Amino acid sequence: MRAKWCAAVLLGAATLGACQADSPAGPASRGPAGGASRTTASATVPDTLFSELSPSNVIVTFVLNQNEIIANDFQVPQGETWHVSSIVLRGFIGERNNPTFTLPWTFRNNASGQPGSVIQSFILNGARTPAVDVLNDYRYDLPTSMTFGPGTYWLQIPCAVDQAICMAPPIRGLRSAVSLNAGSTWVPFGFDDDVAFGLIGTRETAPSTIKGLEDEVSNLGLDHGTVTSLQAKLEATLASLASGDLAAACSGLQDFINLVTAQSGKKLTVDQATALINEATRVRTLLGC
Repeated sequence: MRAKWCAAVLLGAATLGACQADSPAGPASRGPAGGASRTTASATVPDTLFSELSPSNVIVTFVLNQNEIIANDFQVPQGETWHVSSIVLRGFIGERNNPTFTLPWTFRNNASGQPGSVIQSFILNGARTPAVDVLNDYRYDLPTSMTFGPGTYWLQIPCAVDQAICMAPPIRGLRSAVSLNAGSTWVPFGFDDDVAFGLIGTRETAPSTIKGLEDEVSNLGLDHGTVTSLQAKLEATLASLASGDLAAACSGLQDFINLVTAQSGKKLTVDQATALINEATRVRTLLGC
């Protein structure tokens, strides 16, 4: 069993503690369990998509094993697509050895509850931003935004001495995994915690995309009857989503696709019909139809 070094820090107070453990035991005391915070993003202004950044006045731990990488999962709900533009890490970075705060980051697919295949890796230069008390936040902007549909994904980061000391907030029920061989094999992270990170970007929801479809139908220059018929299918879908009836929403989108298909080459050009069908199909995928 590998040894772990950890330190307990009571944020907002002057108390620091240290411990060395051979077993995956967490701190003796913990703050109240937290959860991932989520806010609604507009279509154009980046906002917080996901956050495990620990609040003040709770105990956190950090690991100091050389060559250790930790991956934490995040979940995109059904009916949403996330366009991630930035990552925020809370912890310490050894400024003497890494003065530019440069770190490698990797997004991975999910494989039966642990990190799977690599989606994309980045070497990013971060910028330190204000944070709570003894910790720092480091923001890393991606060169191009990453798009994630509904499902579970993993974000991987090295946690090595003098490079990045990752803070692990006491958030229960969120999976994390650790690897000492560059991600070839993974084991559950022994402290039952997760590296403190957040994702910034824009959130695309099924209702907003359906309303975009309505606007697209309105702007095609179709006759009033065709516009009314197409939009009625979309309005019925929105009503089903509002009432929580996912099956009816999926059926409504299929009705819309069927109607568009019937009008392809008639009231609609083939190109118009193809564009509408592709967008409606994408919404069905968002909903898990």
